Amino acid sequence: MAEQSNKTQEPAVSVDDEISLRELLLKIGEWWGYLLSKWLIISVACIIGGILGLSYSFWKKPVYIASFSFVLEDQKAGGGIGQMSNLASMIGISFGGMDGEGLFTSDNIMEFIKSRRMIRKTLLTKVSLDGKEQLLVDRYVELNNIKESWKDNKNLTNFKFIA
Repeated sequence: MAEQSNKTQEPAVSVDDEISLRELLLKIGEWWGYLLSKWLIISVACIIGGILGLSYSFWKKPVYIASFSFVLEDQKAGGGIGQMSNLASMIGISFGGMDGEGLFTSDNIMEFIKSRRMIRKTLLTKVSLDGKEQLLVDRYVELNNIKESWKDNKNLTNFKFIA
């Protein structure tokens, strides 16, 4: 029993786990030399990856994302709570009865989006795409190949949108 009391525990980190700055720089030098010895493989992999990425970017059709955002102010909302309720409504949080039946309800916004005037102003807007000027509705018809389904109808063969 006397033999066990004089033993000390070794520290968790041993001397072998430590590294000096010089050893670190030597290790970095070894790795740099190894990478330089494989320069041909690394260069070929980079060139092949670049060619594949470039060809993918030419073959992939662009994806257009549109967002719609506007704010209508309700004149009857007075004070801080009404304004906070309107701000919360913008991000989809409802405080129950505090919203009221103002202009800032989803039903009213959907009616604005569906209105003929808003659709006309949007789709009949001229834009410059691929170096040529055309209407957005013509671009939509072109991208979705809708004119192919119009070939069966004699009235739509020469149909053209006018701004």
